[in-house]
Amino acid sequence: MNVMIINGSYHKAGMVSSLIQSLTAGLRSEDGDLQINRVDLIDRPVEFCKGCIKCAKNNGKTLGDCSQQDGIVKYSMIY
Repeated sequence: MNVMIINGSYHKAGMVSSLIQSLTAGLRSEDGDLQINRVDLIDRPVEFCKGCIKCAKNNGKTLGDCSQQDGIVKYSMIY
């Protein structure tokens, strides 16, 4: 199983980070083969949504791609 943990806090070593470390340790104790990917958004150039709705328009049927090629695109395709 794969798990992605996204940390949206502005403090890389703050309370949320401590919580993530505890969560990660607990998950690993239950499943040693678990693959955990942690993404700290503070390290990524993530832009605010522009509301263009391009992500929701792809021939009117399926989700399309975000018009912004920012730091989150790589992670949106993992899971």
